[in-house]
Amino acid sequence: MTGQVWVIESEAEKQRRRAALAEAHRPTEPDRNPAVAATLSLLIWGMGQIYARKAKSGFLFLLFMVNFALIVGLEFFYWNFFAALLDRVQIGRTNASLVIGGICVASLLIWVFNILHAYYSADTKRAEPFGGIEHPLVATICSALVPGWGQLLNGQPKKALIYLIFSAVGLAAGTVTILAAGLWPKLSTADDRIGVEWMIVAAVVIAPAVLIVWLIGIYDAAKVGWDPVKKEPLRKRFEYAVNRIRIKGLARGLLPQVKVFLMLTLLLVLSGVLSYSYFPIRDYAPVLQSLEKSSADRRMVLTPYLLDHLLQVITNEDRSHRADPVSD
Repeated sequence: MTGQVWVIESEAEKQRRRAALAEAHRPTEPDRNPAVAATLSLLIWGMGQIYARKAKSGFLFLLFMVNFALIVGLEFFYWNFFAALLDRVQIGRTNASLVIGGICVASLLIWVFNILHAYYSADTKRAEPFGGIEHPLVATICSALVPGWGQLLNGQPKKALIYLIFSAVGLAAGTVTILAAGLWPKLSTADDRIGVEWMIVAAVVIAPAVLIVWLIGIYDAAKVGWDPVKKEPLRKRFEYAVNRIRIKGLARGLLPQVKVFLMLTLLLVLSGVLSYSYFPIRDYAPVLQSLEKSSADRRMVLTPYLLDHLLQVITNEDRSHRADPVSD
């Protein structure tokens, strides 16, 4: 005959058991999409953090965005008022313009950090790692609009950081150019104009590099979007490549992967050769002369100087091509 054993639970043990049962049956919080969070913060600072349930960080980034917009707007619309105040405290307008330009660059870097912070805020709360969206065309279009956006949608935040930095640099160059064009008629001294000219020249020099990286970003977003294997970490992709070479051999395993790159490189070289042949540099001399004259009429100093040196280089190259070879 077996006796029954009675277990007496204390009130504290009953409460713990009820709490454990309630926790087990509590519905889990749905995963947040890092691509949605990054997109929201890309458009409106801090909105991605609010979406990822980090409201304090979200409102902080939103405050940064409002301050940045106020600084740029006040400088552009009330420049004469602030310039008079700066003159009273003996601060040059050139130095003030450089400081404001530095603030713009710093704000754009905060914008980049805000986007990545929103992405990781949503990604760290997920039960499974984010593998990117399933719409490669959307990633391609978004990367064409903002460099790095498509990489975020593909689930590659580290790669997106590089393109977003170039995106911030391009936005800074465009902002400086627009502000300089608006402020130029309000600048009265030569020193002020020289400082603004330096910013314009820097923006023009940076523009080609930003454009090239932009195009590479579009191609990368499209290529990764259409091939999910390329979303894997670099270590795994390297292992796949080594195994493919072992199975198919070096030629069959490696050549199909690099043929697109080789074709694009050949196309770029061919385009450069054809452009140089059918559109020689000397044909741009009249355009440069017109730009030199118009910039000098606007009381610019640095821009006409650089254009004049460029014209001299073009003229000397043209003369060297036309010169007959000297025979002994």
